[in-house]
Amino acid sequence: VVSGGFIEAEEILHSNITAKSDIVVSGKKGLIIGGYIRSGTMIEAKTIGNMMETATIVEVGIDPAVKDKVNRLRIKMQEESEEKFKLKQVITLLQKKQQNEGISEEKLKKLQAATKQVIVLDQALKALRKDYDELLTELDEKEDACIRVTGTIYPGTKIIVSDVNRYLKTQENYCKFVKEAEEVVRKPL
Repeated sequence: VVSGGFIEAEEILHSNITAKSDIVVSGKKGLIIGGYIRSGTMIEAKTIGNMMETATIVEVGIDPAVKDKVNRLRIKMQEESEEKFKLKQVITLLQKKQQNEGISEEKLKKLQAATKQVIVLDQALKALRKDYDELLTELDEKEDACIRVTGTIYPGTKIIVSDVNRYLKTQENYCKFVKEAEEVVRKPL
Protein backbone atom coordinates (compact mmCIF):
# COMPACT_ATOMS: atom_id res chain seq x y z
CA VAL A 1 0.00 0.00 0.00
CA VAL A 2 1.34 3.42 -0.95
CA SER A 3 -0.25 6.65 0.24
CA GLY A 4 0.61 10.25 -0.56
CA GLY A 5 -0.75 11.23 2.84
CA PHE A 6 -1.98 9.71 6.11
CA ILE A 7 -2.76 6.04 6.88
CA GLU A 8 -4.87 4.85 9.81
CA ALA A 9 -5.56 1.16 10.51
CA GLU A 10 -6.47 -1.21 13.32
CA GLU A 11 -3.67 -3.63 12.44
CA ILE A 12 -0.97 -4.17 9.84
CA LEU A 13 0.20 -7.74 9.33
CA HIS A 14 3.11 -8.77 7.06
CA SER A 15 2.62 -5.84 4.68
CA ASN A 16 4.68 -3.26 2.86
CA ILE A 17 3.13 0.11 3.69
CA THR A 18 4.45 3.50 2.58
CA ALA A 19 2.99 6.88 3.53
CA LYS A 20 4.28 10.39 2.98
CA SER A 21 2.69 11.49 6.27
CA ASP A 22 1.76 9.68 9.52
CA ILE A 23 0.85 6.02 9.96
CA VAL A 24 -1.35 5.45 13.01
CA VAL A 25 -2.29 1.90 13.97
CA SER A 26 -4.83 2.15 16.77
CA GLY A 27 -8.14 0.71 17.84
CA LYS A 28 -8.72 -2.53 19.71
CA LYS A 29 -5.53 -4.25 18.53
CA GLY A 30 -3.16 -1.58 17.21
CA LEU A 31 -0.69 -4.19 15.88
CA ILE A 32 2.17 -3.97 13.43
CA ILE A 33 3.63 -7.44 12.90
CA GLY A 34 5.98 -8.29 10.05
CA GLY A 35 6.66 -6.37 6.87
CA TYR A 36 8.17 -3.01 6.06
CA ILE A 37 6.32 0.10 7.26
CA ARG A 38 7.64 3.49 6.05
CA SER A 39 6.43 6.97 6.92
CA GLY A 40 7.82 10.41 6.22
CA THR A 41 6.91 11.72 9.67
CA MET A 42 5.59 9.32 12.34
CA ILE A 43 4.52 5.75 13.02
CA GLU A 44 2.34 5.12 16.07
CA ALA A 45 1.10 1.73 17.27
CA LYS A 46 0.17 -0.11 20.44
CA THR A 47 2.29 -3.14 19.54
CA ILE A 48 5.15 -3.51 17.07
CA GLY A 49 6.57 -6.98 16.40
CA ASN A 50 5.76 -10.04 18.50
CA MET A 51 7.33 -12.47 20.97
CA MET A 52 8.40 -14.78 18.12
CA GLU A 53 10.61 -11.93 16.82
CA THR A 54 8.92 -11.77 13.43
CA ALA A 55 11.02 -9.61 11.09
CA THR A 56 9.42 -6.18 11.30
CA ILE A 57 10.94 -2.98 9.91
CA VAL A 58 9.59 0.47 10.79
CA GLU A 59 11.14 3.54 9.14
CA VAL A 60 10.46 7.27 9.57
CA GLY A 61 12.10 10.60 8.81
CA ILE A 62 12.58 10.65 5.06
CA ASP A 63 9.94 10.88 2.33
CA PRO A 64 9.85 7.26 1.08
CA ALA A 65 9.07 8.21 -2.55
CA VAL A 66 12.07 10.54 -2.76
CA LYS A 67 14.31 7.94 -1.10
CA ASP A 68 13.24 5.35 -3.69
CA LYS A 69 13.97 7.77 -6.55
CA VAL A 70 17.42 8.53 -5.12
CA ASN A 71 18.20 4.81 -4.86
CA ARG A 72 17.05 4.16 -8.44
CA LEU A 73 19.17 7.08 -9.73
CA ARG A 74 22.19 5.84 -7.77
CA ILE A 75 21.87 2.39 -9.37
CA LYS A 76 21.37 3.87 -12.86
CA MET A 77 24.44 6.12 -12.45
CA GLN A 78 26.52 3.14 -11.34
CA GLU A 79 25.39 1.07 -14.33
CA GLU A 80 26.12 3.91 -16.78
CA SER A 81 29.57 4.48 -15.20
CA GLU A 82 30.42 0.79 -15.51
CA GLU A 83 29.34 0.77 -19.17
CA LYS A 84 31.43 3.88 -19.83
CA PHE A 85 34.46 2.27 -18.16
CA LYS A 86 34.13 -0.84 -20.36
CA LEU A 87 33.79 1.28 -23.50
CA LYS A 88 36.89 3.28 -22.57
CA GLN A 89 38.82 0.02 -22.21
CA VAL A 90 37.69 -1.05 -25.69
CA ILE A 91 38.66 2.37 -27.11
CA THR A 92 42.10 2.23 -25.50
CA LEU A 93 42.71 -1.28 -26.81
CA LEU A 94 41.63 -0.39 -30.36
CA GLN A 95 43.70 2.83 -30.36
CA LYS A 96 46.82 0.95 -29.28
CA LYS A 97 46.21 -1.66 -31.94
CA GLN A 98 45.66 1.08 -34.52
CA GLN A 99 48.97 2.77 -33.63
CA ASN A 100 51.00 -0.45 -33.59
CA GLU A 101 49.70 -2.50 -36.49
CA GLY A 102 46.64 -0.79 -37.89
CA ILE A 103 43.09 -2.02 -37.73
CA SER A 104 40.49 -3.19 -40.22
CA GLU A 105 37.63 -1.01 -41.47
CA GLU A 106 35.22 -2.97 -39.27
CA LYS A 107 37.26 -2.32 -36.12
CA LEU A 108 37.63 1.34 -37.07
CA LYS A 109 33.82 1.58 -37.18
CA LYS A 110 33.67 -0.09 -33.74
CA LEU A 111 36.16 2.47 -32.42
CA GLN A 112 34.11 5.36 -33.76
CA ALA A 113 30.86 3.90 -32.40
CA ALA A 114 32.41 3.34 -28.98
CA THR A 115 33.72 6.92 -28.92
CA LYS A 116 30.26 8.28 -29.78
CA GLN A 117 28.68 6.07 -27.13
CA VAL A 118 31.10 7.41 -24.47
CA ILE A 119 30.05 10.96 -25.36
CA VAL A 120 26.36 10.00 -25.08
CA LEU A 121 27.00 8.29 -21.73
CA ASP A 122 28.86 11.37 -20.45
CA GLN A 123 25.85 13.55 -21.24
CA ALA A 124 23.45 11.03 -19.66
CA LEU A 125 25.61 10.83 -16.54
CA LYS A 126 25.67 14.63 -16.21
CA ALA A 127 21.85 14.74 -16.42
CA LEU A 128 21.52 11.89 -13.92
CA ARG A 129 23.97 13.60 -11.54
CA LYS A 130 21.98 16.84 -11.74
CA ASP A 131 18.70 15.03 -10.94
CA TYR A 132 20.42 13.09 -8.16
CA ASP A 133 21.81 16.26 -6.54
CA GLU A 134 18.40 17.96 -6.72
CA LEU A 135 16.73 14.97 -5.06
CA LEU A 136 19.37 14.88 -2.32
CA THR A 137 18.49 18.44 -1.34
CA GLU A 138 14.81 17.43 -1.34
CA LEU A 139 15.64 14.44 0.86
CA ASP A 140 15.63 16.54 3.98
CA GLU A 141 15.29 14.78 7.29
CA LYS A 142 12.29 15.51 9.43
CA GLU A 143 13.53 16.78 12.81
CA ASP A 144 10.43 15.60 14.70
CA ALA A 145 10.23 12.16 13.06
CA CYS A 146 9.53 9.43 15.59
CA ILE A 147 8.15 5.97 16.20
CA ARG A 148 5.66 6.00 19.09
CA VAL A 149 4.77 2.80 20.95
CA THR A 150 1.77 3.04 23.28
CA GLY A 151 2.16 -0.59 24.34
CA THR A 152 5.04 -2.94 23.55
CA ILE A 153 7.74 -3.17 20.88
CA TYR A 154 9.44 -6.55 20.69
CA PRO A 155 12.99 -7.72 19.94
CA GLY A 156 13.65 -8.50 16.28
CA THR A 157 12.22 -5.17 15.17
CA LYS A 158 14.44 -2.98 13.02
CA ILE A 159 13.92 0.73 13.64
CA ILE A 160 15.13 3.28 11.07
CA VAL A 161 14.96 7.00 11.79
CA SER A 162 16.39 9.20 9.01
CA ASP A 163 18.70 6.43 7.70
CA VAL A 164 20.05 5.53 11.15
CA ASN A 165 19.33 1.90 12.11
CA ARG A 166 18.70 0.19 15.41
CA TYR A 167 17.88 -3.48 15.92
CA LEU A 168 15.85 -4.01 19.05
CA LYS A 169 17.34 -6.68 21.31
CA THR A 170 15.05 -6.15 24.31
CA GLN A 171 11.36 -5.59 24.78
CA GLU A 172 10.42 -1.94 25.35
CA ASN A 173 7.15 -0.47 26.64
CA TYR A 174 5.44 2.95 26.38
CA CYS A 175 8.18 4.82 24.57
CA LYS A 176 9.17 6.61 21.42
CA PHE A 177 12.25 6.30 19.25
CA VAL A 178 13.91 9.39 17.77
CA LYS A 179 17.22 10.29 16.16
CA GLU A 180 19.74 12.07 18.37
CA ALA A 181 23.41 12.58 17.51
CA GLU A 182 23.36 9.99 14.69
CA GLU A 183 21.76 7.34 16.93
CA VAL A 184 18.25 6.01 17.36
CA VAL A 185 17.42 6.58 21.04
CA ARG A 186 14.52 5.49 23.23
CA LYS A 187 12.60 8.15 25.14
CA PRO A 188 9.61 7.84 27.44
CA LEU A 189 6.22 8.94 26.11
